Amino acid sequence: MACAVRGAQETQLAWAARTPAQRAAVLLAIAASIRASEAELSALESAETGKIAPEREVEASAEYFSYYGAVVRAVAGESLDLGSGSMAFTRRQPYGVIGVIGVITPWNGLLNQACRDVAPAFEMFRRNIYGTFWFEHAGSNLLLDYLGDENIMWETAFPHPTCLYPSPVERSAAALKDVPRESLRKIMQDNAAKLYNLPLGNA
Repeated sequence: MACAVRGAQETQLAWAARTPAQRAAVLLAIAASIRASEAELSALESAETGKIAPEREVEASAEYFSYYGAVVRAVAGESLDLGSGSMAFTRRQPYGVIGVIGVITPWNGLLNQACRDVAPAFEMFRRNIYGTFWFEHAGSNLLLDYLGDENIMWETAFPHPTCLYPSPVERSAAALKDVPRESLRKIMQDNAAKLYNLPLGNA
């Protein structure tokens, strides 16, 4: 968690230095990217959560960024005349410009909930958010494409009814059979160790 917070703080400085127009351009570009990838994101959402028609949630996710991409340029301060030689000025800034947020998303609303929280207080996704999976055969490959191998962690989900018991090793091997060995180590071990600051020794 400390690593994630430090990474977010470093990223936040560069983000805050951008003008409102520059921040708006990034948010609108993300919205366009989500819409352009609707089919892929819908397939991922369906594989992760079992939803039959997730397209509406994908569009809602894009709309969060479209909305705040427009709002960010409309944020303005106020001035108050206090009399001769005095003026009070209020400057308003989005959360992402003045600080850092953290997001924990539920398993059944990954994309929508992440976008809803990240868009208004934007921080770089890869520095703050990790994706997990357990029973989805398509999960690892799709997550690798979208998040990269440093933002994915494996789980068994025990003792939930959908967990990998009683054959976690076999089912994990089947789901991860196409993942490169270097990425596999990160997903199964290194990423969790880094996030939770766990010693690995000579493993």
